[in-house]
Amino acid sequence: MSHTDFRVIINGGGPVGLLAAHLLTAAKIKYVILEKSSTVAAEGGACIFLQGSTLRVIEQLGFLEQLIALSTPMEFKEDRMIGGKTCRRTEVGSLWMNNHGYPCLYLPRKALVGFLRDSLQNHGETIRLNSNISDIKTGANGVRVFLNDGSVENGSIVLGCDGTYSHTLRTAQKLAQENGLQTQGLSTTRHIQTLYGYAPYPGRGEIGTLYEARSSPLGAQSCANAETVIFVLARRLPKARIERKHYTEEEKQEFVDAWRDKPIFADVTFGEIWKKSQWSILTDQETGFSDLWYHDRIVMAGDSVTSMESFAGMGFNIGAMHVVSLINGLEELIDREGSSPPTSSLTNVFETYRAQVEKPSRNAIDLTTKAVDGTTWPSWLSYMIDQYVFPLVGVRNIMHQVFSKDIIRYGQLVKFLPKEGTKTGAVAWHFDP
Repeated sequence: MSHTDFRVIINGGGPVGLLAAHLLTAAKIKYVILEKSSTVAAEGGACIFLQGSTLRVIEQLGFLEQLIALSTPMEFKEDRMIGGKTCRRTEVGSLWMNNHGYPCLYLPRKALVGFLRDSLQNHGETIRLNSNISDIKTGANGVRVFLNDGSVENGSIVLGCDGTYSHTLRTAQKLAQENGLQTQGLSTTRHIQTLYGYAPYPGRGEIGTLYEARSSPLGAQSCANAETVIFVLARRLPKARIERKHYTEEEKQEFVDAWRDKPIFADVTFGEIWKKSQWSILTDQETGFSDLWYHDRIVMAGDSVTSMESFAGMGFNIGAMHVVSLINGLEELIDREGSSPPTSSLTNVFETYRAQVEKPSRNAIDLTTKAVDGTTWPSWLSYMIDQYVFPLVGVRNIMHQVFSKDIIRYGQLVKFLPKEGTKTGAVAWHFDP
């Protein structure tokens, strides 16, 4: 069947939206990306970790080697007390290779987004910048997306990849409530305030090692490539809150002062790194799971429906699982029913997509919460688990279970692309062993 009449309107030009565009290109399904900012590769952003479930999809798309060249393999994880004493050092590079056949890679968000944009066919024509959505109208045969500049985009479905504060999700929620459905959308809780940033590589500290500092209430992670050290510093809030907060420069400076004399990257103090910081932002990290993933011809993916703290590095990998599952279903549907499927058929695809990814998504949210607890110690129990249970059980054994078996193995291959050459490891893939 021809796919040429089916068109996906992607709201959000971040990593998940751009990966969705690559998958739609491979499926020969038309799309447009609507990005509210003036660029998709903006300055800043957290470090992105790429696990085997994502890398084998990248391999199917044909640009794994180029992405490896831009990235750094994570070989070690070094856990330290906040004063600099090493608690444990774990070799993790071989664990990922043995379990999945792929390394764990990391790179700055800007580098990943820039690569996904630049490797996208005709990206100058398929990405609309400065595109703020004012409304979405759904009908029996498609959707109409109204923009603040007065223009309208027509398509078959809307795919919301626009993050935790998703306009797409809010619109779907409003339409669902108008139709008598009770939904809370994505309700998030904030337990920690976090300073994200990066600076030039300081000349000390191992490239390829993830350094993690721990205490109560402070915790930090940092890693580097040959040019840049990327850091995320956390401080547990005295009390969890629901509302979003925008921090002032004075509050940011107070946060920086609390960290200034503490080593965060090997023996390099934050004060030394901060003096040359090139970008930073103080914000709260949210965690939450949406009760609404789709309505009518609107469907969401990534942080729009599963918001998680960053300390386990799973956010983009979960988003990748989402769009692979969804677009596998769309491609099969169009092949079976043609390029104008009814809303009822799309609903079946959306429901199957959610069912396939809900378990690893929930597991990832739970893992990230525990990872934050393991570095900021909200209780004596958290301290005892981190300092005594983890060494007894073994960090590699824990990572084997909670990363590989509970989350990563649920990643799917792209069904409409060749599978030859994709790798397997000791942990069998759930959907295509």
